Amino acid sequence: MQIQILLAELFAYDLVAYFENLPPVAKSNRYPDYCLYLAEHYLVIEHQKQFGKLISCQFLTKQSITNRILNRHQAIITACQQLLLPLPIAAELAIPLVVNKNDNEYCQIIEKLKNTSIKVIFFK
Repeated sequence: MQIQILLAELFAYDLVAYFENLPPVAKSNRYPDYCLYLAEHYLVIEHQKQFGKLISCQFLTKQSITNRILNRHQAIITACQQLLLPLPIAAELAIPLVVNKNDNEYCQIIEKLKNTSIKVIFFK
């Protein structure tokens, strides 16, 4: 049996601050605003094969947790099997495109981010 765990990294205000004007953060904040998400349930969708599978993980060996995860797993499967009605087609909106960075400025931000080292601290 292969163990499949999803550990996803989400960015928050550190990255967004390159594109939005955010208020300054207190100097006492030593940790960047990143979030690591250890998924209990996640759905893998294979578009080319038209296939999907729900993967559920259990990190503690308590029967109450096993029951909760199994119940949630089945609830997600049941919800995914319900037929969804197509969304109504709305009229096309004419929304003007407004940018606050040119291509060169955007590329400079990406290069700076690529050179940034991120330290992740795990707490037990």
